[in-house]
Parts: sequence; structure tokens; C-alpha cells
Amino acid sequence: MHRQTSKRLNVFIIGGMAVVILLLITDRVFNFTGISDAPDPEKSIAVLPFENMSSEEDAYFAKGVTEDILTHISHIGDLRVLSNFTLRDYDTKGKTIEQIGNELGVGYLLTGSIRKAGEQLRTSCQLVQVNPEE
Repeated sequence: MHRQTSKRLNVFIIGGMAVVILLLITDRVFNFTGISDAPDPEKSIAVLPFENMSSEEDAYFAKGVTEDILTHISHIGDLRVLSNFTLRDYDTKGKTIEQIGNELGVGYLLTGSIRKAGEQLRTSCQLVQVNPEE
């Protein structure tokens, strides 16, 4: 008796899960709920790796500052922040701000540099809107 009830329960659970998966796929294709997965570029940012303007042995510091900034701004509610992993191999050389932003699908870019002179540390950064006229 228990074995038969267990089999019925398993069939019911698997059948229910199949129906839910089918509904999710159908909604994804036909968008019945009206919820869009397309992120709002105005609420998205990419923090590009900060440029190290000091010696190569200080390069770890620039990476650390970039990661700290990423960690802090990722706690902002609605803001979609591209991860460091996404940008790790991204090449920005020879590209305009608009090209970079459009390729990454973000509305804002944060760029910067770090240089160390003796005991002083100088950090500069710029928050740039990708398509300001839109």
C-alpha cells in the first residue's frame, strides 16, 4: 500500500513540475505576464579595471580598488552592475565610450586610474553616461 501511494505521489510531483516548467517556457517565449527580461540600461553600470599608473609591482592595488568599488556599488538596490568576471578579458583599446557601453549593454561606465608617489596615493575616476542624448 505504501509503495503504491509513494509511486502515485512521485507521478503527481513530477507531473506538476513538468506543467510548471512548460508554463515557464511558454511565458518566456510568448511573454504572457508582460515582464521583460531586458535590463534597463539607465540602471546599469560597468566598472572598468582601473589603470595602474605606478610600477608593475603595484598593479595588485589597482585591481583591489576596482573590486572594492564593484563590491560597494553592487549593494545599490535597482542598479545592475557587471561583474569583474564579465569584464576580465574585455578589451577597451581603440573603442569609444558609446561602443563600450553598447557592447556591454550598460548606461554608465566608471573608469579610473591609480598612481602611487612615495607614500601618497592618487586616485581619479570618472562616471560617464554612455548615451547622454537619449
